Amino acid sequence: RNRIESYLSRGREYYKNHFFEEAEKEFQKVLAVQPGHSEASELLNQCRKEIKDTQNKNKVSEYFNQVAKAYREENYGRALQILTDINRIDPENELIRKYMQVTRIKWDGYCDEYYNKARKMEEEGDFFLAKNFYIKVRNSNTNYKDIRFILDRFESKIDDYISSTRKEARALYAEKQYNESYVLWDRVSKLRPGDKEARRFVTLTASKAERIIQAEKLFGEGEKFFTDKKWKEALVRFNASLMLNPGLKNNYDAKYKRTCEQNIRDQLNLILNDGIRNYESGQYTNAMPYLTMVFQVAPENERARKYYQDARTRMDEISQGYYNRSKEYYQQNKLENAYQQIRLAIRYSPYNEEIRDFSKEIDGQYSKIRTEKDRKSKQDTDALLFEGIRLYRAGNLQEAIAKWKQVTYLDPNNAKAQDYIARAESKLKKLGGP
Repeated sequence: RNRIESYLSRGREYYKNHFFEEAEKEFQKVLAVQPGHSEASELLNQCRKEIKDTQNKNKVSEYFNQVAKAYREENYGRALQILTDINRIDPENELIRKYMQVTRIKWDGYCDEYYNKARKMEEEGDFFLAKNFYIKVRNSNTNYKDIRFILDRFESKIDDYISSTRKEARALYAEKQYNESYVLWDRVSKLRPGDKEARRFVTLTASKAERIIQAEKLFGEGEKFFTDKKWKEALVRFNASLMLNPGLKNNYDAKYKRTCEQNIRDQLNLILNDGIRNYESGQYTNAMPYLTMVFQVAPENERARKYYQDARTRMDEISQGYYNRSKEYYQQNKLENAYQQIRLAIRYSPYNEEIRDFSKEIDGQYSKIRTEKDRKSKQDTDALLFEGIRLYRAGNLQEAIAKWKQVTYLDPNNAKAQDYIARAESKLKKLGGP
């Protein structure tokens, strides 16, 4: 009898504070000891009703989030399907029925619009866009005008399109027109996601195009400083841009080199001293722009040559050290450490292709670690939630609030923790607490 009273007391307390799942367990314990206990049976049924109502509300809320997502993606067929599921849960909801009517209208108009766009793009020979539009129609309504058959027929045209696009993309790459080549390889990759050659060239051309874009940006900054007669700043930008894209050298030599170098000679000693000061304090990445500038303008300056070569060698050694440690960590499956080390390696040798390629490989693996950390964080928050409930039941409201606040620190959007905190603080206030 004492056990039954203990279970009932805890169950009533949980029920009173709307911890229905915890209350349900306590009432089940009562019925396990005394199956015919009327109060426990009644309260258990009420708990289950509350839990079911809460689950339905949560389910409807989640469904509406899915409807909103389907609307953003213009997938009205999917939106209508979800609304139908909501209607089964809450058949008396007039708002849902209105949404269903509006969605049906949008669905029909959407399919007509994108089918017509697809036909137009196909006629104009833009198979990439045409396929996207056909797929939009199929994803929204698989029975629309035999769309499956239309897509099957369309695939044969895509084969010819891919063959000619691949040939053009290779030619552009050979001519070092990486941006244009990237666009075409990207189209092939999207039309044929399993194409290994296309995926390889997308990565390759994107990397090269990114460097060219960065180089052009730096070159443009150099031109601005040149116009403002800020010779040192201009030369730093020009040098950085040439390291990224040597193809800019002819333009630099023809328009800017002579003027920059003539005007900066008077400042060489000051610039060299800035470089040496950074070098001697171990700030090699800061030293290099100054030393490069002096070495470029006055290659006969032995002091500048020595510090430039020493700084370059030192940076390569540091970068190689980080790179080697990154590979060791990677082989030991310590991906987080490997990621940190390769970022440092890139900092000291940003243009080393071998290091950059290895960095891309690690980046893909490291993202999986972040996913696992998120899973572990969920386990931690669940443990803190239940510990807070235990403290709350024991009357330790301040400590319970502290546990739940730890949850909100780990997961700021945790609705349960926020609700529990509000309840506990309200109860504390009624009791005259701080």
